[in-house]
Amino acid sequence: MQRYIQEKYNFSNYQMKQLAYVLKTILAETSKIIILLILFHNNILQCLYTILLLSLLRTSAGGIHFHSYWSCLIATIVFFALNILILPNIPFPEHIEICLLCACGIINYKYAPITAPGHIELPISTIHRSKLKAFATIEIYAAILYILPRNQYIQIGFWIIIIHTLQLIIAKIKQT
Repeated sequence: MQRYIQEKYNFSNYQMKQLAYVLKTILAETSKIIILLILFHNNILQCLYTILLLSLLRTSAGGIHFHSYWSCLIATIVFFALNILILPNIPFPEHIEICLLCACGIINYKYAPITAPGHIELPISTIHRSKLKAFATIEIYAAILYILPRNQYIQIGFWIIIIHTLQLIIAKIKQT
């Protein structure tokens, strides 16, 4: 199959390795999402909400990367359990949450993007765009927290941003 694709589209060996990486990544991420949806089937909407918000943050800011599928899966399950089942039950006053989110936006802007080891160096324009996307996502969320009445989803999102920012700080420390 690989030989057929390589010959048909005249791909180099490097392009074939890139294609294999993309396919492996898609399969790994899809399987993790399916596992999460099964594990959190009683909280399916909260799980989908977490996937959406976390995807926005991770694609712009990056973060900690694990060396194996299994360690990544375990960390992801713990992250989801914390953000869906445990942490939303720990409320802070609204003004404290807004201040914390604003601080998270600044931290994400400063440290993002953190890519996986071995990842090619990103162009300055991509780095700047990633920083702005992470910052804007968090600051818009802070505004939403201010405008909308508090509910379970708002609290889940608050904790996603807090934990995401903490892991971003840890990833930055590990990089240095």
